[in-house]
Amino acid sequence: MIVENNNGDVFYSNINEEKPTIPLALLPPVNTIYREVSFCISDDKKTAFVVSDREGTNGGLDIYTGDISDSLTVSNLVNIGKDINTNYDENAVFAKDDTLYFSSKGHNTMGGYDIFKTYKTSSGEWAKPENLGFPINSSGDDLYYSKTDNYSYLSSDRNGSREQDIYKLKLIIKKVIKDTVILPEAVSSLNSIDKFVIIGNISFKVNKFENKEAYPILDKLVKYLSENPDAFVEIHGYTDTQGNKAYNEKLAQKRADFVKNYLIEKGIAPSSFISEGKGFEKQISKNKDKNGRYIWESLQYNRRVEFKVLKQGKKSHLVVEQLKVPQKYAVISETIEIYSILLEVSNTKKELSTFGLPEVKEYLDSNGVYNYYVGEYQNSDKADEFLNSIKKDYPKAFCFINDF
Repeated sequence: MIVENNNGDVFYSNINEEKPTIPLALLPPVNTIYREVSFCISDDKKTAFVVSDREGTNGGLDIYTGDISDSLTVSNLVNIGKDINTNYDENAVFAKDDTLYFSSKGHNTMGGYDIFKTYKTSSGEWAKPENLGFPINSSGDDLYYSKTDNYSYLSSDRNGSREQDIYKLKLIIKKVIKDTVILPEAVSSLNSIDKFVIIGNISFKVNKFENKEAYPILDKLVKYLSENPDAFVEIHGYTDTQGNKAYNEKLAQKRADFVKNYLIEKGIAPSSFISEGKGFEKQISKNKDKNGRYIWESLQYNRRVEFKVLKQGKKSHLVVEQLKVPQKYAVISETIEIYSILLEVSNTKKELSTFGLPEVKEYLDSNGVYNYYVGEYQNSDKADEFLNSIKKDYPKAFCFINDF
């Protein structure tokens, strides 16, 4: 808890069956004559994080980290560094599952304070902070993020708030993403579209940046880009978190270059794609267990090249199937998805009344294809329940994440 003493000090209280004990102030170096406005402890109870505007900050409020004992004595407290602390304010720290969440007015914010996450790599460096994005972040001040296994909580003064209101969000693992990720059963149900080209992302062995087994995938991509010179694709190389940041950035770039060079050798114009190494910026599977040990089987899913379609071709539609990460290793998405049921796609406009369902909506995509869908659910189970109820009349319908 934070109390307005010295403009802000950190206090603690033990909770027993009857009532909380009298709050006591943490000793220096946590509390100082300056402002201490946020405090948290890691899951293993070995590391403390405190936010303070004490002398020596990069600008305003900064995050500090140190070792903490069972008696709540903190030692070796140091500034967490310029990779995390900016020339603006950082605030509201929360540690969970080897990830540090915090709010910042710096980095790439949507407005005011935004909530970011980072983690410590095997080399001891902090990974580049990742903005949690909409709808967690808004144009207002978004602070005090915390999470359980199924829900996350935050404070925000976004539109619709009276001041700083508390919000509760359900965490959902992504199942389908329009255009760039479609599950196999969804692909087969979309046979009313003229032509699909389906490729997968590419995996790599430890420290490797070539994979000859990927040539069939790349040949399909070459064919697609040759037939659709108006299309545009992103190629991103990734690594797991073993090794230091500089090494992984170079390795990730080599993986992206492996694809880039193959496409160019086959005659694909560089204007049809962009390739970039992302290092360990985007982890899709867990790297370590709760004891800090690497999960070797899980690491393989992070060593990859991903494709993303920024512009579809006019002659055919490129679908990218993402690597399937076992649920026990999967990193849960921090975003809230809206699920809808896609009824039909058509090259010609249809009257909504012909579907015989209430509130059918129409979306005309960038390829001139009409998408007809129904329902907007925050719960995939509810969407699946409705889908099952209409399967008899719409056997090709499927559930998708709606980002129209």
